[in-house]
Amino acid sequence: EQLHEEIIDTGLAKIYQSHLEVAREVARADGVEVQLTLLPGKAFEKLLQHARKVKPWMLILGRIGRIGRQVWHMPANTNLAFREFGIALFFAAVGLSAGAKFFATVFSATGFYWLLAGACVTILPLALIGTLARGIWKLNFMDLSGLLAGSMTDPPALAFASNIAGSDAPAVAYATVYPLTTLLRILSAQVLTIVLFR
Repeated sequence: EQLHEEIIDTGLAKIYQSHLEVAREVARADGVEVQLTLLPGKAFEKLLQHARKVKPWMLILGRIGRIGRQVWHMPANTNLAFREFGIALFFAAVGLSAGAKFFATVFSATGFYWLLAGACVTILPLALIGTLARGIWKLNFMDLSGLLAGSMTDPPALAFASNIAGSDAPAVAYATVYPLTTLLRILSAQVLTIVLFR
């Protein structure tokens, strides 16, 4: 019986270790280095021994939640505000840098043509690809919104699509298309430079 338990414990330890390694790789991909500690044996005994050793006070404070007026965790509203903070700064920076001369540029002699060209470059490819993807390839709206945001390398569009979707489907489609789009933008700029300025 003891041999049987040791074999089971060894097999389970290998499985748990592989799960921990996967978790470490996921954390490392996000730039976080994690120290792994596999606790063999009876779970409750080992957890108590490990807690005495590392003294995980922050876990206890997080579990309690608050002491008086002191809150030990981040509320959901604050978390959402921090998620949207970067995009708000982006809009503010773009608006402040472009807003001062916007009307003077648009209502100049060539401003209307630039505005028309920008609308064509923005709207026509999106309308064409959106129609083909929805009509022929039967993509759902969530994947399609992420695909179109990625094809335009447009983080604000991704944020908008993710808020509407309430899931990660637009972000997955965005991440699938974004690297190819970035590469094609770099290559097409060089090809256009070579073709137009010989």
